[in-house]
Amino acid sequence: MKSFFKKLSILALCACGFSALAIDNPVFLDANLSPSTLGVSLNIGYRFNNYLGLEAGAIYSPSYAYCDGSCKSYHMFDAAVKGVLPLGDLVSLYGKLGVGLNEYSAPISGSGYLGTQNVGVLLGAGLAFNLSTHWELHLEDVIVTGANPNFINLGMEFKF
Repeated sequence: MKSFFKKLSILALCACGFSALAIDNPVFLDANLSPSTLGVSLNIGYRFNNYLGLEAGAIYSPSYAYCDGSCKSYHMFDAAVKGVLPLGDLVSLYGKLGVGLNEYSAPISGSGYLGTQNVGVLLGAGLAFNLSTHWELHLEDVIVTGANPNFINLGMEFKF
């Protein structure tokens, strides 16, 4: 019986600890522009607390610079774990680790384009500025291993 109450007490303490880390606006949506590739991206995510979240998104670039402008289009779907390090109330650093599935149209000898697909590890890092409870401005660098461009994004995030 003592063991049961000991386990119940530990469980209650853990629940209190996680609720202390809970945040008011866990769901977020962010939109980015990538001047480096003339691309756009959209992500949706969920933050478990102020330090950890998950996100999924899509990137589209009509003609990106990775293959000397000869590629027709590029798009990628990705999912990542997002770790956040708050540096106070206004600024935070974050990193992303996940997977990306992309497809792009590359020219083939003769005429026409060949669609190529790749799966790679997504790595990202960013700097975020909290403008209000719901709005965040961020600058980030995202890359996926393999034949992918480096996306330098400027974006806004809305926290629901």
